[in-house]
Amino acid sequence: MKVEAFAIGFGPKIFSWVRDGVEYSFRWIPAGGFVKLPQMVTSDALEGASTSKEPIPPASPLSRILVAFAGPFMNVVFAFVIATFLYFVGLPEMVNPPVIGYVEPDSTEAQLGIKEGDRILSVNSKRVKSWQDVQTFTILARTNVLPVVIQRGDREVEYMLTAKVNELVGLKMLNLDPRDHPVIKSIESGSPAEKAGLKLDDEFISFAHVPIVSQEQLVDLIRKRTGQSSEITVKRGNEKISMTVTPHYDEKTKRGRIGVGLSPSARVVL
Repeated sequence: MKVEAFAIGFGPKIFSWVRDGVEYSFRWIPAGGFVKLPQMVTSDALEGASTSKEPIPPASPLSRILVAFAGPFMNVVFAFVIATFLYFVGLPEMVNPPVIGYVEPDSTEAQLGIKEGDRILSVNSKRVKSWQDVQTFTILARTNVLPVVIQRGDREVEYMLTAKVNELVGLKMLNLDPRDHPVIKSIESGSPAEKAGLKLDDEFISFAHVPIVSQEQLVDLIRKRTGQSSEITVKRGNEKISMTVTPHYDEKTKRGRIGVGLSPSARVVL
């Protein structure tokens, strides 16, 4: 089979060069590429008309079949390679790191010496990588008193902390808040959020007495509390403020809303 050109992309050329009679090029539309084979029936709109001035012998039917099969086959192989890579490496996801945020000054945890900025290393003898892990291992523990290993600098200390059952969700939770929370970036005029007194850049600490660790969790709680007055706690600057908001039912989305746009403060990891 005679090869006249090999291109990455389609459309007008960005740059090209000729080597051993074959034109190599990069093109502006990054949607694949092509190999110009004048012995095959190709699309002149994509590849251009043949520029060969030599008579080209016809290709055998078997050669044409193999060439026609090779393109789709390599697409399938490439898809499997990408899928395998994603399976082992994973996709980026939002993770709220297990770093402790505000600690109530009069709480048992504060009296034990736990401070904002401390990092939780393990809960109930299980290593944690995110605040979601902290919640999961607390919920799955068989007792309410759990060993929690906390790191400050190079020092690691194990505390026996008591988890309490939250009446709204019926699950055990530690009396500790994460440092990162969803942040309010927009507020709809006349919305329940505006009426409650929420402001831009407020950070959600808790909703209906449930510590907030992710944007998805907050959205789910708002939907569950549609039409119900719910106490919320936000961080505004260095101050924690509590107020009450009642999510309203939105006829368009068929879900409960309070009328805020959120931006997660959690970091992206693989």
